[in-house]
Amino acid sequence: RGKQGEILRAYCQAYAPEGKNDLATVFLDRCLDFCVEGGTTSIVLPQNWLFLTSYKKFRKKLLTQETWHLVARLGPGAFETMLLACRQAAREPDLGDFLSTVERLAGVAGRTEDLVALYRELAPRVFDADLQRKMHMDIADIARSALYDKPLAIEYYLLVLEQVPDDRHALQALEILYRETKAYEPLRE
Repeated sequence: RGKQGEILRAYCQAYAPEGKNDLATVFLDRCLDFCVEGGTTSIVLPQNWLFLTSYKKFRKKLLTQETWHLVARLGPGAFETMLLACRQAAREPDLGDFLSTVERLAGVAGRTEDLVALYRELAPRVFDADLQRKMHMDIADIARSALYDKPLAIEYYLLVLEQVPDDRHALQALEILYRETKAYEPLRE
């Protein structure tokens, strides 16, 4: 909750007061709101809300107002299993939609490092040039803004430019990164 901006914090307080401490529980609450009478939602979340006292009201609300069919604690290694499934799905034609879902899940779970590792592994195997370029751009953007890994960001912005030499976003990001790292030689080229 401390990392939430003022607007997000106000939204969570207003629309999901019992689950407001974590965006994942707010997400669960919102998914349940989308369900029609008798509807079902399936979701994978961090499990801390199942036992932390700060979520007692949230659990009570769910136990009294919702029907639970299954709750499973996946334990350590569950995300790695999902990564394996992602690698398998890389061979499927709807990979772009699947990767969007994985990207959202990684963001919610705070697993951007794992997302970058997965994309680095999958990108060379992707035949769709536009999707591959998007993956390279995502790796570079995440490396730059979330992981603060400037060399990795530079490497993947350069890969984007190999495919589209005049990509403005990649060119601007590289210029900033080269100035920040005081690597002026590439700017002269």
